[in-house]
Order: sequence, then structure tokens, then C-alpha cells
Amino acid sequence: MGLSFDHVLQAIQHYAGQNKLFHKSILRYIENGEWCRLAEMLFRDLRDLPVVTPSHLRKNIPVMESIINAIVDEYFIRGDKERPFDPRDWRTRESAYEIATNMRVEGMRRKGPALEERKRIEKQAAKKCKVLIQKHSMVHPSAPVSKLDAPSGDLSPSLNRPISEVEIVTSMETIKRQKKARSQLVALQERPTRRRLSYCEEYGNIEEPIDPDFWLELAEIDPAGLLTSSEPAVEERDAEKPPTEEQ
Repeated sequence: MGLSFDHVLQAIQHYAGQNKLFHKSILRYIENGEWCRLAEMLFRDLRDLPVVTPSHLRKNIPVMESIINAIVDEYFIRGDKERPFDPRDWRTRESAYEIATNMRVEGMRRKGPALEERKRIEKQAAKKCKVLIQKHSMVHPSAPVSKLDAPSGDLSPSLNRPISEVEIVTSMETIKRQKKARSQLVALQERPTRRRLSYCEEYGNIEEPIDPDFWLELAEIDPAGLLTSSEPAVEERDAEKPPTEEQ
């Protein structure tokens, strides 16, 4: 089909999931009433659209500009006719405040059942966690070995009896194995954290690297949206060179 397989995979990687580089929702700004941030974001989208759009997608620029301008007109009134694209002159429409209020009310309505479900799950999780802790805890088996009382103050009937030497050794070996296994588990959990910090220190973020061809293609596009070529620059440099003796 004439498509680069690597570029297709890169496009899927960038656009299939939401990420900070290519996606940002305006609904959060509207719902929270952050009109200055919304205006600034829309202004930057209009300004940067001709610069960041690759050459093979430039035919879509007018469509995208129309969509962004429609969003601007939906929530703002352009004050100065001579500077319609300056967000400092945009005033928030009264209808925008109503939309934001309705979004917050609807959000709280949807959030109610979700919070109830979350509380129910947290309650079940706490109950199961308590059972697991009691099941796997070595406090009660180790209490008679160390001659200490269990947290409840009393041992269970099965443990309220003389402990044989074999049971003591077995309990201590079990505790040692559990301690070693836990240390290994903690080390496995700390290793990704250390690698993440090392990655951030070296590259400044944890974002996945972008194909260099993508940025090279953007570098060939000037702010006016016109493709530039390196050949005229070479000719100009050749014209500036002083003539040689052979010439």
C-alpha cells in the first residue's frame, strides 16, 4: 500500500493510547472552570498546528483549524475584531458557565454509585486481607517458641499445649524461609524503582523515545507551513565563496 511499516507502528503507538504529547482533554478544564488554561491551550493548538503537522497530512490543517475555532466560539467571545486569535481578548460566555455546572452535577451523579461500589470493594478487600494475614502470620506459632503472648493475649487451643523440639525447629525454619522470601520480594520491587529513577536522570522523563525520522520531517517545515529545501542554501553558500584562481 506504499506505507512504511515502522511509521505505521509508530503512529499506532502514539495515537492508540492517551499520552501527554499528542492528547489532552478539554473536558477537565471546562468542568473545573479553568477558562484561562482552556483559552491558552486552544490558542497554542491554532498556533502550532501548521508547524507540527507532517507534510503528508497538511491537507487536514483547514479541517482541524475549523474544529478548534468552533470550540473557541462555543465557549468564548472574541473581543477585539482586529485580534480574534489573541486569547487575552477572549471573554467566557455565560452558556459556558452553565455547561460547566451541568458537567459537575452530572459528574457527581455518576460518581455516587462508583463511590459506593469502591467502599464495598475496599471493605471486602480489608476483610480478605485480615483473613490472609491471620492465615499466613507466624505470630501464633512463634509465640510459644519465644515464650511471648499472642496479640490476642491467648493462644488458640491447638497451640495451648507443650511444643515438641521438632515443632520448634520446624517453626523457626519456616520463619527463616519466609523472611528470606520476603527480602527477595522487596528487592524485586525496589529494582524497577531504581531503574526508573536512573532512566529519568539520564533522559529527563519516562516517555518512550520517538522515531528520529518524525522530528527530521518536522524540521523540514518552516513556521509558515511551507516545506524548505537545503539546495538553495547550498547555492547561496557557493555564491558567497570568493572566486578561485582557476575561475
